[in-house]
Amino acid sequence: MKIGIIVAMASEAKALENKIGQLLGEIPFTVRMASPGLKYAEKAAKQLLSEGHDFFISWGVGGGLNQSLQPGRLLISQQVETISDQTLDFTSDLGKRVIDELNPLNPILGRITSSEKPIISPAEKSKLHDASSADAVDMESIAIAKIAKKNSCGFLSIRAIVDSGNFEIPSSALAGMDSQGNQVMFKVLKQLAYRPKELKSLIELSFHFRKALKTLSSSADLLIK
Repeated sequence: MKIGIIVAMASEAKALENKIGQLLGEIPFTVRMASPGLKYAEKAAKQLLSEGHDFFISWGVGGGLNQSLQPGRLLISQQVETISDQTLDFTSDLGKRVIDELNPLNPILGRITSSEKPIISPAEKSKLHDASSADAVDMESIAIAKIAKKNSCGFLSIRAIVDSGNFEIPSSALAGMDSQGNQVMFKVLKQLAYRPKELKSLIELSFHFRKALKTLSSSADLLIK
């Protein structure tokens, strides 16, 4: 078995790349960077498949749709809600072992969906939650899960929540993001100059993001030995 872990941003991958070892102490894995978005995640999954990987993990941060999910909470999903209201279900012994290993972090076992664009406002989050019954949203898991299901591979989504369901993402944060999902500070500050009222929420978002990355780091500590 070979595990392919698909990550959209360098900050999300750091927790994995700094570890020396194998997943669960015995299974080799490859971390593959992909820019944020479904098409990039699909491309990464196809590359890993061609290299012989037969279990995929969608790894990184996500947005909360279920309002009980707070920043820093870990969500593990074996159920992916597609845009066409299809549910992709995955069960495997490896998935169960990973979940058991992450139990010390008290993860939520829920559903995830994906979006082509960031889901910003509480109203958008509520609408997507009602439509999909998903607990969280990212921009990659659907594409990866479809490749896994089509090729009879395993799949698991491991996501640390950044923004809760009632938090509105400040537009200046998104305006300052480059194609790899990294914030370019001078762009953020330029946008913030036009929207100074967003400063408080921008600071909160930065704190939440660091909290989510800490959760990913703790997850990597438990999984890689």
